Amino acid sequence: MMATTSADPEVPIYHYTMGSHLKGILKDHAIHTAAGYVPPGERAVVWCTTRPDWEPTATKDFLDRSQKPKNMISKMTREQAEKHFGGLIRIQVKPEAAPMRWPEYVPNSGIDPGLADTLARTGRAAGSDPADWRMSFEPIVENDWISIEWKLEDAWVPYRTNRKSDI
Repeated sequence: MMATTSADPEVPIYHYTMGSHLKGILKDHAIHTAAGYVPPGERAVVWCTTRPDWEPTATKDFLDRSQKPKNMISKMTREQAEKHFGGLIRIQVKPEAAPMRWPEYVPNSGIDPGLADTLARTGRAAGSDPADWRMSFEPIVENDWISIEWKLEDAWVPYRTNRKSDI
């Protein structure tokens, strides 16, 4: 079954990542699909969102040696992620680059329905809303980027410049 698209040109779409990942994205001229933790039979995607400040699900997990039981996996705070991963980055992409919404993704991705429910529930518990999520089964190439920004204190500021020739 082919995924339908529902791009809304009026709503900005962002891919959030860590500063430590930006060098690879710039080198490859593309945001690649997230292949880590993708079970066999499920299609990898580039995850994006319409959230303008930060997507809570973009914050990384870490091995927390201070928790009981020892070595428990915990979710970093946004501040911890910013500190440990070289800052927070958002790349605004063209709406047509990540047009797929969550209800379209689930039946077209090969994801187990139970896992899809768990992802949506976990996302909501983290403060996210699956209605904001946008996906692409293809890498999002540099020509589909609108801007790159990094979080500086309480504001998103241009990374170098928003002109692609300077990226």
